[in-house]
Amino acid sequence: MIEETTVEEALATQPLRVFLGSEIMVGYDAELISPKRYSLKVFREWFGTRAETHPEGATAYVLQLGHEQPPALWTADLPEGLARFKEQPYLLAHELDLATCPAIEVQIQKRAQRPAAPTNLRVFEDGAHPTYTTGQDIAVNWTPTSELRFGFNVVQNLECRADATVVQVLTTGGTLKGELAFAGNTGAATITNPQLVALMGTEADFKLRAFYSLAGLRSLNFDEITVRKT
Repeated sequence: MIEETTVEEALATQPLRVFLGSEIMVGYDAELISPKRYSLKVFREWFGTRAETHPEGATAYVLQLGHEQPPALWTADLPEGLARFKEQPYLLAHELDLATCPAIEVQIQKRAQRPAAPTNLRVFEDGAHPTYTTGQDIAVNWTPTSELRFGFNVVQNLECRADATVVQVLTTGGTLKGELAFAGNTGAATITNPQLVALMGTEADFKLRAFYSLAGLRSLNFDEITVRKT
């Protein structure tokens, strides 16, 4: 059971980091309520991720913060790709043989906790229902986000450190067709009609997703908009 918490309650407890679907939460006050079932208070949409609807029984991974010797370290020089992890539970106060524990395979993609993604993504300054015509270049713009680097001071306004903006082009069904990188974190930018056709194969409806990038690492979250061909 997950319950949203308040800052005042959270500051007095030991935090947990909760990975549930594509959403990251910070949890507090875990309480055992029945065998293998816990009640947990959380802050949602942490580190730029979006709130999702999670089905009952969905798998969640919980990391205890503040340990001096964490059981696993992910170093910066490890490549992206398929990683294999194992959970080694205890049974009657003894560790199970690691060789008998099933492996969990996870596709790893490096992302940055900061900066957060750009917001208010728009095409031709239309952030709701943009359209384009045959042969037209696509004018893209967005609103830079302030950056909260640490703590709970939500009114703190820090300049965004992103050094590039990555714009992905996808079909309306969500298939990635390609991406373009633009220097800096402020708009506007232009996707030329030849670039669009080269990525899509034809002029058609498509989606744009915008990420921020810092030193090659992308934001956890993105902003998205659908563009229709008229």
